[in-house]
Formats: sequence, structure tokens, C-alpha cells
Amino acid sequence: FDCGSNYFAAVTTKGDLYTWGQGHRLGGVFDYSPKKFHGIHDVSTVACGDTHLLMRTNSNNIHAIYSVGINEDGQLGIDTQNLPTSVPKTVR
Repeated sequence: FDCGSNYFAAVTTKGDLYTWGQGHRLGGVFDYSPKKFHGIHDVSTVACGDTHLLMRTNSNNIHAIYSVGINEDGQLGIDTQNLPTSVPKTVR
């Protein structure tokens, strides 16, 4: 479980990610109820920033880091700096 400035994220024991709050998909939408974050599974850890979200996965003992969010300053660590994404991208 972690929280950003206006949203929350939680990982279930099955590795599903749920988000809620203002910008619960980091697109500025407010939702009081946790919603499953699609496009990623086997999440083991989550870390929230003000406008971005990092997710660590563990699938068959292979670890990867994914990110979503605003990316104004390249904080997502993906190839397309300054372009926001709501689809999980692998951090490079």
C-alpha cells in the first residue's frame, strides 16, 4: 500500500493492483472506490509519486519495474520523456 498526493494504490496477495482517489489512473479522475489497474499483473510492490506510479512485478522469479503517470521531467524512466502514459511501461 502507498499513497501519492491525492490518490492511493494497494496490491493484493494475488498480485493485483488497485488504485483510487483523485487521478486514480493518473488522468485526473476522482473515484472513491478502488478499481483494478488493468495491463499489469503479479505486482509485488508499489510506490506512488505526486503524479506517477511505479510498480515492481515478480513473475516466475523475473523482476521488472513499470511506471505510469505524467512524466513531465522524465520521472517515469521510459523512452518517451515528457509524454504521459496510463499504460504501464517498462522502466529502462
